[in-house]
Amino acid sequence: MNKLRQHLLAGPLLCLGWACIAAEPPDTNYDENKVPAYVLPDPLVGQDGAKVSNARTWQKKRRPEVVRMFEEHVYGRSPKPPRGISFEVTSLEARALGGLATRKEVTVFLTGAKDGPKLDLLLYLPNAATKPVPAFLGLNFYGNHCVHPDPGIKLSQRWRRATKEMGIVNNRATEASRGGHASRWQVERILERGYALATVYYGDLEPDFTDGWKQGLRAALSPQGASTVWQPDGWGAIGAWAWGLSRALDYLEREPAVDARRVAVIGHSRLGKTALWAGAQDERFALVISNNSGEGGASLVRRRFGENLAHSVSIVPYWYCGRYREYADRESALPVDAHMLIALIAPRPVYVASATKDLWADPRGEFLAAKHAEPVYRLFRRAGLGVDDQPPPDRPVGDVIGYHLRTGEHDVTAYDWQQYLNFADRHFKHGSAAKKPASAKSPKSLGRARPIKLLTRQRADGEFPGWKSLHETPGTRTADVWRLQPDGVLVCKGTPRGYLYTERDYTDFTIEFDWRWPAGATNSNGGMLVRMTGAHGIWPRCLEFQINMGQAGDFWGIRGYEFSGPADRLKTIAHDTLGPLRHLKRLADAERPVGEWNHYEADMDGGTVTLKINGVLVNQATGCEAVPGKILLTAEGQEIHFRNVRLAVTR
Repeated sequence: MNKLRQHLLAGPLLCLGWACIAAEPPDTNYDENKVPAYVLPDPLVGQDGAKVSNARTWQKKRRPEVVRMFEEHVYGRSPKPPRGISFEVTSLEARALGGLATRKEVTVFLTGAKDGPKLDLLLYLPNAATKPVPAFLGLNFYGNHCVHPDPGIKLSQRWRRATKEMGIVNNRATEASRGGHASRWQVERILERGYALATVYYGDLEPDFTDGWKQGLRAALSPQGASTVWQPDGWGAIGAWAWGLSRALDYLEREPAVDARRVAVIGHSRLGKTALWAGAQDERFALVISNNSGEGGASLVRRRFGENLAHSVSIVPYWYCGRYREYADRESALPVDAHMLIALIAPRPVYVASATKDLWADPRGEFLAAKHAEPVYRLFRRAGLGVDDQPPPDRPVGDVIGYHLRTGEHDVTAYDWQQYLNFADRHFKHGSAAKKPASAKSPKSLGRARPIKLLTRQRADGEFPGWKSLHETPGTRTADVWRLQPDGVLVCKGTPRGYLYTERDYTDFTIEFDWRWPAGATNSNGGMLVRMTGAHGIWPRCLEFQINMGQAGDFWGIRGYEFSGPADRLKTIAHDTLGPLRHLKRLADAERPVGEWNHYEADMDGGTVTLKINGVLVNQATGCEAVPGKILLTAEGQEIHFRNVRLAVTR
């Protein structure tokens, strides 16, 4: 099999809007002795000829210049982030993959319109995590169902090219498509290392064929739609795919289980080019990984080894902006090259990977591009590859710039993932790389203040500092219902009905506590209410986290408090005295038997609210009203015990 055909099949591009490729272009060069002499543009010399000598000048002046040149000459100009973007969790499974993970599927409405452009994001979260985790985010080639045979993943019905080995029939996925690319994603390994994994089918953004843009994002966002006549710097498919990665990151920033400040964007082949362009434009990506991305990605255009620029723009011109075609057979006139694309990621970590049998992608050109990005990293006092020569196969090198040449074909393998996980561990200070001597101080949780203990002291008058109480029966004192024992257990007698509430208002926070029903209790009710606004009463306008016996984990929106969730678990109920009630049934039952302690962990993060009971994710709502309000613990007629109440407020 010739190298181009092997590359395209593995990519997995073979037949698109252009003709099937049966042979490599006759001028394809695989001889290092025939690589022409070339001079690379200096990333540290500005368009005005001035030398860049410090990180500030790079960031403020030269970096924006280089981004503009890639926009004008290679990938095209992408639109700004949308204002109306919205998110909807469409499925949630708390015990996926045998309990290893929580699986979540989220639809991202890119303009906010339900009938507008959208993408479907698949997210796996490690259930062993006790705090927000770093994540890998990447596009996939055949639909989210291809990354794992998990039968709970929605089978995408988008167009995809007919490929028998991937179970595609009439350009649509079938059950045989499940897990077709599982080897490329190593889902269990990623989760076991403590990372989340997020992925999106790239065809959600733009189908990968010549006129695919007319069915995709570019037409949807253009005022002229499918009739658009693109300017020379109009964005191509790579720009659309990269823009979609940033929109997926928009969601991860709202996901409480993910540390969005430690998201690595990863891509293979044309999606490796996409990952580099996404990371170059969007500095929120903390780490960037390019796997076998080749020409138009991590390999130097000027080398003319393997695929060259003329090949690329004749086969897949729609990947790039129109002006890129002007540089076919005249690469030296192009004002940028791959080393400058990699340099745009500085000072963030970047990893470039090649394969010995993937000569079409020019492994040496990929290594040299990473090497020639080092001067920009030195401005930030960051070490680069640390070697001058391309290393032998299967010997990773590098510091803030990483590189390896894997033995094998154009693919993503377990070996590649092992290097990426090690690289991320080191730079994210995660896993074994995060271990510190016992004497070292533990940092505060990222993004949140240090948790404070609540309800640990009851004054002589029976009141709790920072809290007040309301009771159904006039004249009832706090101490008549709520009593703090010497062992720290807060006993709520349950009658008369009412609640303790905070004097302060809170919007975004994590609150944790233990609760139990006393031995012999039956049909007992209780709850925690948050974001309470308006007048006090039984019961006020708020969001309730249910603690009722046998129903712990249900969400209730009282007196019109709004939130969203999967339609099969969500309903609205008319109520004579409490107004419209919104009810989201729990995903799982995690409550322990009467008499045993349970642990509640509720996270309020803007419009997303998440609840774990005894470490199990039992519910999540989106579209919640993010308003400041009181936190309440209720007395609902039966005795209930609390302890270890802790609150961490988002900064």
